[in-house]
Amino acid sequence: MLMEKIFSFAVAALAVCQVQGQCRFNFNNVRSSNGVFTYLDRGALYPQISSVVARGVALTMHCGGGESHRTVCTRNDRFHPALPFRCTAQAPESEVRLYEGDRSLYSDCAATMYSIGHTINRQFIKLYDACYDTRSLRVHFTQATIYPKNIFIPRPEGIQFAPYPVMSPGSARSFLTAEIYRRFNDTYGANQTYIPKRTLVINRGHLTASSDFLFDQQSRSTFKYVNAVPQFESINNGSWRLIENWVMSLRPMDSQLIVRTGAFGILQLRDDRNRLKPAYLLDDQRNPVPQWMYKRIITANRTSYVFLTHNNIFNEPPDHRFCNEVQCPNNLDLDRLPATGVTFCCDPTTFRVPANY
Repeated sequence: MLMEKIFSFAVAALAVCQVQGQCRFNFNNVRSSNGVFTYLDRGALYPQISSVVARGVALTMHCGGGESHRTVCTRNDRFHPALPFRCTAQAPESEVRLYEGDRSLYSDCAATMYSIGHTINRQFIKLYDACYDTRSLRVHFTQATIYPKNIFIPRPEGIQFAPYPVMSPGSARSFLTAEIYRRFNDTYGANQTYIPKRTLVINRGHLTASSDFLFDQQSRSTFKYVNAVPQFESINNGSWRLIENWVMSLRPMDSQLIVRTGAFGILQLRDDRNRLKPAYLLDDQRNPVPQWMYKRIITANRTSYVFLTHNNIFNEPPDHRFCNEVQCPNNLDLDRLPATGVTFCCDPTTFRVPANY
């Protein structure tokens, strides 16, 4: 019931601020603009995430050193001045801070809630939230308000995952391919065949996807360890990517979505003596490889979708009671192979994340 309450509250809030946009960004507008875009509503700043903008709305692109550029969506459905804009000073970096909103909305977070965004004119502009356990180095879920889109810019150049403030640089090394190989040898035996030497098998899997956002500076905010889980590379680029792309293809483009993405359980694999052991990337208690990942989407008209993916390329998923399975959307073609991520489409009313799992 708690999850339904959270999402119902979010949808009620969305209904007030849906964009009836007329001006539309194109690829060059987005790709060539390198600042942080916001709009002003009732004295408060909000991030511009939608690719459409209502007539009369003014947007500001913020750069470093107080530099900014302003444009307005005019009556003839064009931006004036025309985009793109370019910053001469580096735009503000995204940051991670403790969540300061209504804590009852995240009462199902048994860890610490964080918010990720930019500080503009002394105001924090939030992009998404994350529930993270700093003791086990484990992200439970993230939640973002996003828009469908048909503009996809390339991965930010030279981007590295930022560990602060939830993980030290030393702990972050546990995601390196060589460290994962060493750790699996220690856990499952020197002859283990799960992780070959010098081969990328497990990578940093985004929960809130970089593609969930429109501009480069927004995409960069997702490259945080507060937003990353150990996910099998072929699943990340398999079923999981298909789901992320499907979410972005939902119509209409000016309709907001609430997306919660999470992970739970700990992957269990057999060692060289046929004993089941949990998979951790850092000692025996920290940075666990999750057994399950999920994504829950709710639209402004209260339509919900839930996808549950087994994060295990070696074995078929066990029977589970986390939800009742339903038919997947017709335009989402998911196979049922462990190598690409066996995925269940769930009845949202029956989906439950088990406690302490």
